[in-house]
Amino acid sequence: MFQKESSEEQIFLLIHRVMRLLRKQTAALNEEELSMGKLQALSAISQGKNTMGKIADDLVISLPSATSLVEKLVERGFVERTHDTHDRRLVLIHLTQAGEKKLKKATSTKMKRMSYLMEKISPLDKKNLFTILNNTYNALEQHNHEKNKT
Repeated sequence: MFQKESSEEQIFLLIHRVMRLLRKQTAALNEEELSMGKLQALSAISQGKNTMGKIADDLVISLPSATSLVEKLVERGFVERTHDTHDRRLVLIHLTQAGEKKLKKATSTKMKRMSYLMEKISPLDKKNLFTILNNTYNALEQHNHEKNKT
């Protein structure tokens, strides 16, 4: 049996290795070479997170980083900026048709990859993996929320 410290360290290293492989595989499948960050931004925007602040919060990046990311998406023609009809100071970000098409293709590719991976895992392991990942996510969200309160 592992000692607590070595077990936690091994879990951290394994998560890091899995994430690195997933990013590498996704990048290899991404023919237009959009970074994971840009694809995540397109996804966030498609889900109604259409201001710089909401995009930054969703991607857990700084506001200047979100602005730079969105600018690159504008340059590629995947998103456009508009002003809110009620408050002209507020800039809204929307997917263009090209952005919707790119996101749909990337999502399809990602789902095919995940289906392949999930075929290799037993139903019980999938259920356990979901529980573990969900609990980890919730703990991180709570920690982040508590950190932002102070």
